[in-house]
Formats: sequence, structure tokens, C-alpha cells
Amino acid sequence: MSFVLIVLLVGSVYISQLISQEIAQSFNINILEARLVFSLSCFCYAISFFIYRPLSDQISTPLLVNFGCIGTIFYLSISGFVQSFKLHLFIISLTVFFAASVPAVLFAYTAKTTPNKQLPQKIELIISASTVGMIFSRSFIAILTDYSSWQFVFMIYATLIFCTCLFIPYSIKNAANNHKLSIIQAYLNATQLLLHKTIIVFLLVGFIPFFIYLGISSFLIFYLKEAPYHLSSTTLGWLNFAGIIAVIGATITSNYPNPSKATTY
Repeated sequence: MSFVLIVLLVGSVYISQLISQEIAQSFNINILEARLVFSLSCFCYAISFFIYRPLSDQISTPLLVNFGCIGTIFYLSISGFVQSFKLHLFIISLTVFFAASVPAVLFAYTAKTTPNKQLPQKIELIISASTVGMIFSRSFIAILTDYSSWQFVFMIYATLIFCTCLFIPYSIKNAANNHKLSIIQAYLNATQLLLHKTIIVFLLVGFIPFFIYLGISSFLIFYLKEAPYHLSSTTLGWLNFAGIIAVIGATITSNYPNPSKATTY
């Protein structure tokens, strides 16, 4: 269930990347402006992840997961019905804010509830879920948008999240919490991690390739949709599946030396 939730909720951050042209047409704006939707989604996701992670040690896991899912479903459902592009940007930001709570909490939940011997494999599964979510959501939205409106496809995606939420009470229980810190102290400790040299190196190793990947993929999508190629969203959706090879990288991480220490960081 954690895998499925992470696939869908992480995916909700990236659903707009392949359909910038369709969004631009709906709001009668330039495609460069429409790409702000995806840029803002990525930015809000990064900030929100930091907000939720310390909270996961203080608040019930099922409560935070339900909170994130319900907010995502609501705002994703109404995002296509507004007439103002600026209002659409605001609603998408709220969608991502709520969506970020689910992976942030479930990463911590997996580390708390998994025996040390199984931890590398479970972390591998969770990382793979994030990758699959990125690939699946973009392709799913892009392919269906060619046969319907992106607004309707967003509703379908929100329905998938809703159906998955029905199983949360039966699959995700509250993990034991051994932390006695206040919420303020939890945030201070998280901030102090950013001063740790090892943490900075790990962050840069992840940030730089991912930044390049998102930049190149965004540029190619814009380039391939314009003349002389004029590729459809469906074609780009199928091409996007090539990114599933990144799951191999997630598998390699299970062999990381001393994974419990990496998880603690």
C-alpha cells in the first residue's frame, strides 16, 4: 500500500510536465507561461517535503497520510475548473503541498517499521515507487489527454487516489514513536543536518543529476511538440516510459554499505 500511495502521490507532482501545450491552450496563454505549472510544482514539493518530514515523528502516520490524500484529491479535482491561470497555479501549489506529505511520511514509516535485515530491500522498493510514480503519472496523463481533456484526466487521477485511500485504515498503522522532542526542536535538528558535510555531499549527488534530468526532459518536451516534429502527447507519453530504467538505479541502492546509517541521515 505504501508503494501504491507513493506512486500516485509523487506522480501528482509531475502530471503537468507533458501537457503544457494543452494547458496553454485552455487558458489562452503562451506555452512558456504554462510551463510555470510544472516548475512551481517541483519547487513546492521540495519545500513541503522538508515541512512534513519532522512532523512525521510527532503526528500519527495514518492521520498525515489521510490528510495528504484528501487535500490532493480535492485540489486536483478542482484545478481544471478554474478560469484564471494564476488561480490554477495557486491550486496546483496546494495540491502538491498536500501530496508531499504522503511520501515524506511513508519514507519515515518504512524505516520505523522494517527490521534492519529487510531495510535495504524496503528502501529500494520505496525509492522505486517514487521513480515509477514520475514515469507512470506523466505517461498516463499525456496518453489519455489526447483522447479527452486534461481536466477530465485529472479527475480520473484523483479518483485513483481516492480508491487507494479506502485501504489505508487496513494497511497503514501508527508506528511506535520513540522521539520525545518538541516540534520546534525537530525542525531545528532537521535544519542542523544541512550543516553536516556528509549530508551536503549526499544532497548534491542527488540534486545535480536530478536537476539536469528535469531540465533536459522539460526542454525536449517543449522542443518535440513544436515544429518540425509536432509530436503528440501520446507519443511523448510512450517515450517517457524509457525513464523506467531508473528503477535499476534504485535496485543498486539496496547494496549501499551500512544502509541503516544512510537512513538515519
